[in-house]
Amino acid sequence: MLSSYKSFLKLNAIFLGGLFGNINQKKAFHIAAHGMNEKYSYSQMKLVPKSLHISNHNSLEAYKSTCSLLQEGIVGLFGPSSTSSSPYIQSLCDLKEVPHVETHQDLNLERNDTLVNIYPHPRILSNIFIDLIEAYNWHRLIILYDNDESLLSVSSLVELNGYNDRTVVLRQLDSDDSGNDMDNYRSMLTRVKLTGETNFVLACSVDILEEVLRQLQQVGMMTDIYSYIITNLDMQTVELVPFQYAGTNITGIRMFNPEQLEVIRIAEDIQNYADNNTFEESGVVAAWKLKLETVLIIDAVQLFFETIYYLTEDQKMSINAKPIYCNSDNNWADGYTIINLMKTVKLMFLQSPPYAMLKETTTQLVGNDRYEGYCVDVIEKLSHILGFNYTFNLQEDGANGNYNKTRGEWNGMIKEVIDGRADLAITDLTVTSERENAVDFTMPFMNLGISILYRKPEPVPPSLFMFASPFSLSVWIMLGVSYFIVSLTFFIMGRISPTEWQNPYPCVEEPDYLINQFTIRNSLWFTIGALMQQGSELAPIAISTRTASGVWWFFVLIMVSSYTANLAAFLTVETLVTPFKNIDELAAQKDIKYGAKKNGATANYFRDSNVSSYHNIWKYMIRHTDLMVNDNDEGVRKVESSNYAYLMESTTIEYITERHCSLAQVGGLLDDKGYGIAMKKSAYYSPYRNDLSRAVLKLQETGVLTSLKIKWWKEKRGGGKCSRKSGGGEATALDLQNVGGVFLVLSIGAILGVIGSFLELTLYIYRKAQKEKLSFKEELRREINFFIKFKQFTKEVISNAEDAKENQLINNFLSHFSATAILHMYGDGAFRTSEEIKIADFVINFKIIFNDNHISSEDLQIYKHLQKVVDTIRVHQNRSAISDNVEEARCHSLEEIHFGYFIKYNESEREVNKFNVFERRITFALKHMEENVNSLIWLEIKER
Repeated sequence: MLSSYKSFLKLNAIFLGGLFGNINQKKAFHIAAHGMNEKYSYSQMKLVPKSLHISNHNSLEAYKSTCSLLQEGIVGLFGPSSTSSSPYIQSLCDLKEVPHVETHQDLNLERNDTLVNIYPHPRILSNIFIDLIEAYNWHRLIILYDNDESLLSVSSLVELNGYNDRTVVLRQLDSDDSGNDMDNYRSMLTRVKLTGETNFVLACSVDILEEVLRQLQQVGMMTDIYSYIITNLDMQTVELVPFQYAGTNITGIRMFNPEQLEVIRIAEDIQNYADNNTFEESGVVAAWKLKLETVLIIDAVQLFFETIYYLTEDQKMSINAKPIYCNSDNNWADGYTIINLMKTVKLMFLQSPPYAMLKETTTQLVGNDRYEGYCVDVIEKLSHILGFNYTFNLQEDGANGNYNKTRGEWNGMIKEVIDGRADLAITDLTVTSERENAVDFTMPFMNLGISILYRKPEPVPPSLFMFASPFSLSVWIMLGVSYFIVSLTFFIMGRISPTEWQNPYPCVEEPDYLINQFTIRNSLWFTIGALMQQGSELAPIAISTRTASGVWWFFVLIMVSSYTANLAAFLTVETLVTPFKNIDELAAQKDIKYGAKKNGATANYFRDSNVSSYHNIWKYMIRHTDLMVNDNDEGVRKVESSNYAYLMESTTIEYITERHCSLAQVGGLLDDKGYGIAMKKSAYYSPYRNDLSRAVLKLQETGVLTSLKIKWWKEKRGGGKCSRKSGGGEATALDLQNVGGVFLVLSIGAILGVIGSFLELTLYIYRKAQKEKLSFKEELRREINFFIKFKQFTKEVISNAEDAKENQLINNFLSHFSATAILHMYGDGAFRTSEEIKIADFVINFKIIFNDNHISSEDLQIYKHLQKVVDTIRVHQNRSAISDNVEEARCHSLEEIHFGYFIKYNESEREVNKFNVFERRITFALKHMEENVNSLIWLEIKER
């Protein structure tokens, strides 16, 4: 035996041992070994399969057979498929450090030491069935199982009982004790039918599965109201044709497609592997009869051979197999190396700073220690969370992966993953819909978008009209409109509000007219004075005008403060300008050339985009292929050396601008995407994708990904060289979005002011009407009529009821008494009351002046002005008080009254003509008074 071993060793033979209780598994084992030899015909290694047939439940036989195979120098043991014998064989392989590969379901599976079981993990299968139950919205179900092993396989389903109001009932498939038929489950199934439940999970061996389905049909449980989920992964081997017209919903899962050409070929090879070359069944039928364990043996042999091939490739190591004896303490030194590599994830990556790079060191490094970078650190963090080993494989052609529609195949890292030469692929690999159809991706570990790399913008020279920059054009327009509207509002409120109409002559208690300070010119001056923060001599009197003034001053305060602050920003912040601000402006101009990476995700984005402008950019790239670059480094050099803009992913732009200070990112992101970890699209890798995605999410939530980005973007490999100075940025003009609120406050204040003016006017008219017994409507109409006469700037004082009565008495005196009669009545004391004396004074003077001629109403009004001044002086004389007003203090005689009155009257510029007429009439009256009135009467008048 030893000589035989030495002869095979010279031929680089690799012995594989197998223990099988099923003949088809044994055939598959040999077919797989020969298939790998043909696939790798250029390799110096050749697999030599050695298999033994054992009973499934004879552990002693399995132990002796294993020892026999170990003595022949096997480098790995496959099988057995018995759950009773497998633990003993695993212990022996652990002791001798020989790789042990299994392909059957092991409910007590522990993935450690030398064992590798490639059968789907029970936890993963249970999750699949739970998802089906939730998808079907089953709230009540019955689990039918045949033995303890089947029950353990669905133990996770039992935990659904009570969760979300679900009810899960267990029923074992017990056969009837009577008769010789040990597979009669009809009585038990009839009792289950009486429960009225219609949803069932069927967990039983494939050996009895078809019989159970047939008996379910016999008891009437194969109708359209019943639904079944079958947990056995070999359900496709059962003939389901008799149940296809019953309307029953039967759901199961399978791990391979029996109609796939490769599976059909394997099935035919298994049948043809017998000594006679006759086919028992056609290839298609035989493929449907293949069980999962048989197919997994082929995958296991392929995995084992590729692991050894990787280890021995380029003479990295040599496989030195030797005989091992069960009754000795020797073991195989290379066993753990193979098993660890079989458990190791093969990672494909590209050298792309800062994602993966060779370490800069003078020390010779091997394996994973040769590399560093962001993706290297991410994988290391993920391995710590999930507990897997990994090895990096460099993608030699430097391609991420693109689909060639002409040849119908992928290249680069995507092809390596699809072909199974890599388990995972990680780099700046963008997740796209096209790639998603070929491989699976984890959730993105980095989010990004397409942007533009261009030369850093240069400062803009100061503008002559820099002072206008703090506000946008719309704000300046609104400010001007607000100024005129508020000025007009003050003019309107001034005319409406009664309080704003004031006596122009302080020495006259009852003036004939009133003036208003808020003329249109004064209103414009008042608002511009406040806006310029200089004020004016005008002071609002009414509540409404004061309210509006306060709001206007508040508005001015905010606007002036905002202007001052933003002007300081414009004067201190350096404004930068670029020839374009976004991708549309770049595409519209002709001077600057632009491009992207050949066959990259960025170029493909423009190729597949439905946006017309983006599609035009793709046409530009097709016409100018010389502007497309092979890698990012070439694109950066092109930007620095020529008038060129490079379209690339934003994260890489961030990395470049931290190290190339003359470059900057222009514009925002054109899209939103991410970098993900690629893996093969299959049911086997699907659970690992979920685990990796959860681990990536954990790194994201704990801030690990952020800290790694800061490390590799801003700290390592020259990062931070181009850190931006504090205070940088661009000052922007304030728009209506920034100061629109203060315009709203101003509008509300102006409206409230106008409303307040109307309320003041209404209240004034109401009080006047109540006091003087006047018509409210008539007074309101009179005020409105005056309001709309904008050319009239003085407001006549309308006599009240007492003045009307006084005028009536004067007219009566003038019409019934002569001057002499009135004089005698006055001298004899006939006039007792002050009112009668006052009227007599009017009549005497007018009768004397005009010699009893008819006195016009205008002349009467003139004399009343004069008489009011006389009365004012009398009051001051009686109180022995001297007025502070210069004009009033000088009025001691009628002549002085004349001059004092007209000095005050002259203050109204608009009454110059009326003043001249009035002056002539008063002078004429004084002249006649001195000539015609005797001295007694004249002295008495002066005295009074």
